Amino acid sequence: MAARKQSANQYVHSSSMSSGIRNRLGRSGLLRRVSSMGKTTLALVGFGTLASLALEYKVERDMDADGTDKLAGEKLGTPERKKRVLVLPFHRMKVVEKKKKGLIELAESLSSSKSDGNAGEKIFEIEVKELVDIIHAAAADPECVALHGTFGQGNDFSVGGFAHVEEIRNAIRVFNESHRVHAEPNLSYDTKLPMPRNGTPKASYAFADTFAHPTDTGNKEYYLASAFTHVNLQARGDLNLMGIAIATPFLRSAFDKYGIKAHVFKHGKYKNAPNSLTESGFTKEHMNNTMSMIKSINDHNYTEIVRSRSLPATFDEQMWKAINNYGTLTAQNAQEIGLVDSSPRVNPLRALLKANKGEKELAEVKMKWGNEIDFDKFHANEPISLEAYSRLLSRQKKAKKRKWKIHGMMKHLSGKSTATRMILSSLGYEHPFYNITKEEFSQDHKRATTKEKIAVVQVSGGIDHKVAQSVTSCLRKLKEDKNTKCVILRVDSPGGSAIASETILEEIKDIEKPVIFSMSNAAASGGYYIATSGAKIFALPSTITGSIGVYGIKFDVTDLASQYGVKVQNISTGPLASCNNQFQPLTKKMEENFNRNIDGVYKYFKEIVSFGRHLTLEEVEAIAQGRVWTGEQALQLGLVDYLGGLDRAVSFAKLNYTGGEAEVELWPKAPNFYSFIGSLIGGRKEDAIAYLNYVWNEVVSHDQKSNEMTLCNIGDIVAAPGYGSFPWLLLKNTHHTQMNGVMLTANEADALSLGLHEISLQNNCSFPLGYRFE
Repeated sequence: MAARKQSANQYVHSSSMSSGIRNRLGRSGLLRRVSSMGKTTLALVGFGTLASLALEYKVERDMDADGTDKLAGEKLGTPERKKRVLVLPFHRMKVVEKKKKGLIELAESLSSSKSDGNAGEKIFEIEVKELVDIIHAAAADPECVALHGTFGQGNDFSVGGFAHVEEIRNAIRVFNESHRVHAEPNLSYDTKLPMPRNGTPKASYAFADTFAHPTDTGNKEYYLASAFTHVNLQARGDLNLMGIAIATPFLRSAFDKYGIKAHVFKHGKYKNAPNSLTESGFTKEHMNNTMSMIKSINDHNYTEIVRSRSLPATFDEQMWKAINNYGTLTAQNAQEIGLVDSSPRVNPLRALLKANKGEKELAEVKMKWGNEIDFDKFHANEPISLEAYSRLLSRQKKAKKRKWKIHGMMKHLSGKSTATRMILSSLGYEHPFYNITKEEFSQDHKRATTKEKIAVVQVSGGIDHKVAQSVTSCLRKLKEDKNTKCVILRVDSPGGSAIASETILEEIKDIEKPVIFSMSNAAASGGYYIATSGAKIFALPSTITGSIGVYGIKFDVTDLASQYGVKVQNISTGPLASCNNQFQPLTKKMEENFNRNIDGVYKYFKEIVSFGRHLTLEEVEAIAQGRVWTGEQALQLGLVDYLGGLDRAVSFAKLNYTGGEAEVELWPKAPNFYSFIGSLIGGRKEDAIAYLNYVWNEVVSHDQKSNEMTLCNIGDIVAAPGYGSFPWLLLKNTHHTQMNGVMLTANEADALSLGLHEISLQNNCSFPLGYRFE
């Protein structure tokens, strides 16, 4: 009790003292003391933060971007700048527009056993934009002084089409001309574009065992290799430049044999996609359109090979035609004509590298090789692989991002307190540069601090409901993003459903931002349909576009069914209720309905082309009717605005719609592993584990037993069906089926793939993965 009383008395005494202090200092004096204490605390915290930032930056500054310790080298003197050659293994590449994401990519990489046959290295998949960006980075990298492309047997390089090759060739041209500044790096040989000198030219070397591709007579490998400054072909290798060919299957006779009828309703005499189902051979219009298209691509290849190889005026169109007609050229023939520079027995890369090790090594190499290889223009002394260089660029990007983040934190803390700025200054971090050098600050400040963005939305494959849903979802998000100043739709599609295409088109119209289009290998029919709303359209010379037309198909398999003793009867409340049923014969009423629908879609298609491209309906009709054009032809007809790849479209957007340094974002964004799994199994951990075990067992163990398997929807991995015949596929299910409206597609192979995929989904079965008519 006494203790408690004493404590209480002390509390009262303390309270009375506090009251006295408050009375003496007043409210304002107390606030000043609290404020002073707070500032001191903040200064201490700020100093601690700055010290840790400074330490982190010092460690980072003392390290090269590739992870080597610079201080170790500085003890022995300033290290010389590296001289690297970037090795591009085209014989191991599968260049695609868009890589498969998530578990499908994992499953295919685990089950794939294809290798190059030499070093046991697997084929790897790379997006064309990723490859182009790497080559552009090498062009700007002072330590990367050369490129070396390997083509192996000349038939392992996989690419989506000639348009992809065009983009890679343009990137190699930028590397060759790295002594110039390219405002628009994918612009091909425009003499009006100013290119001030910026250093010395770099060399690029290509080597192939042979360029005699057994099936690709247009020879994409050589066409790509011709962009290199030096082309070497093995002494016993060959070169095929026989022109471009397209093989089209016609199933009319097979359908007649099995009792299958394909009723086609179309607008446009050049809408040739369904001809494979209804004709026994090429029609006159089909033949003319196909020949015009492949001739345009072949002529463009000739022009670009002559330009990049600096061939004389005597190498004219007649000479090109003679080479096409001659057949296989030997390495010696190709060298005499000027299509290759030399024909060494082995890949000269090792000798080229050795020649730059020292005077003694150079003398030894020249004595062995003589004048067979040009050693004087190759300055690299160490190689770096594409994979290693890609990782190096990634680390450099992260390091630069981290450095500017630290800069932002220092700037923020300096703005809060004069004392903090003085502390930073005493540590050597002067305002406004802080941890950035003056040179870096002047070059990168605007780029590193801008919030402006350009969004590139990928539209790949046949345009169906799933693609439309993905694209529109991206567009709705971008619509609300104030930092996104321009949207680029990158289209690589032969077409698809008119309804799905219209869904994308209307979503584009609803965006109050500039939308421009970059066409890849194909942007035809439905792919061109959505592009009509673009402020500008970019296409590559070999892009397949146009195909302004429409068709629909009704299958009738009643005769086929009767051959197997199957009879299907339909009961309906109206004459059109069964019009899409494949077991219901076509009636006149159905035919009228189909034609009316096709007429309406075609009329609207021409109207949106007329409005978007500022052409009269008569002008549109003259170039429509389902006719397919190359990008080069489309430019002359007013269907596109510029020739160039994605990089040129991005450059255009930066120059016209942003401050010039906007960040480029790819959409749809790839989900991380956890969100991807969570979206599949609802976020339950036990389900995720069971699911991954299922994928592993089904894909890996199944692949060991059989190479025939099908990957259907994400997360649905099943063995390929064993029915073995197309007629049985149609008979498997007799439920009412409905085709996905009218089709807007570019060519026969894609039409058949899309159509058969549609039927397989409706009949609850599937074709083997990658099944196509080619």
